[in-house]
Amino acid sequence: MLHHYLKMKQWAQLSDQCISDIENNKDITSVKSFYSNELMEIISRIPPLDFCVGAYLLTKHMSDKEGLELINNLLSEIDKSMNKDMNYRAFKLYLLISKAEIESRMGKNIETEMYQWLRDDMHERERKHYYNVAYDFFISIKNYEEAYKISKQMKDKYKILYSAIVSEGIFFNEQIEINDKKLQNIYDMLRSGNIDYIMENKSLVLEYYAEYDEILIKAYIIALCNMCFNSDERVLLFDHISEELKIEYKDVVNLIIKTMGLGLIEGEIDEEHNVFRIKRIRERMLENEELMKLKNRYSRWREKVSKALNAMENK
Repeated sequence: MLHHYLKMKQWAQLSDQCISDIENNKDITSVKSFYSNELMEIISRIPPLDFCVGAYLLTKHMSDKEGLELINNLLSEIDKSMNKDMNYRAFKLYLLISKAEIESRMGKNIETEMYQWLRDDMHERERKHYYNVAYDFFISIKNYEEAYKISKQMKDKYKILYSAIVSEGIFFNEQIEINDKKLQNIYDMLRSGNIDYIMENKSLVLEYYAEYDEILIKAYIIALCNMCFNSDERVLLFDHISEELKIEYKDVVNLIIKTMGLGLIEGEIDEEHNVFRIKRIRERMLENEELMKLKNRYSRWREKVSKALNAMENK
């Protein structure tokens, strides 16, 4: 079928057939031969279409060395093209992103390219390809905050949730539902500051992450923020924090300092009286239970104000 489309110069059908054969793992040898020979001879003279997508998919059936050679050869051939329109540039960018992914697996640091392309204007096809490659790269180098930002652009719930759990700078994220219930539970329990769950399910957390200690610390931080939010008096005793979070008394101040350093809370550490005086808590998504507490707190405050005004009017 490939040679039929080639003979008839039906380029769109040829491109689509290549992709279909690769995705269905059908006659991969013939597709490899076509890409390595016939396509190399004509690619600089025909519309680029989606041959770049086929090339990328084909590299998944090759060693990294073979895949890199294929991409480099295609790049070399299309540089000979007299057609330098937007389709040509998009085709080339897709191949360059594919090349970067392969080189990353081979040990090259592609961070510069990832940040550079982030600012580039791309067609939807290239942008989607870039996001997938960039997300995997940032995860591989443990830059979870950048991975999280990319996942938000992708609107991929699984990737948002996965990167949010382990990212040190991401707290109080929105409720997200995914099909992986085990990872969902980790996310929900961490999001609520459930330290006991994280500790009791260490092996489960380690199924997904090597950074168990970092995730546990994050649970402590969120739990402390919850205590600050629920404090009517805006003051927390060190003893109360130590007892509630089950941490050593000497670790209380360090936890407060770390949480303040992340910009999640502001306040005064009063070591003379062994209390933390809360000044501000960063805005965040609230659970239903917290919303009810906030509503009740507001109702009590409004009632006090109303009584005070009535007393003033009756004087």
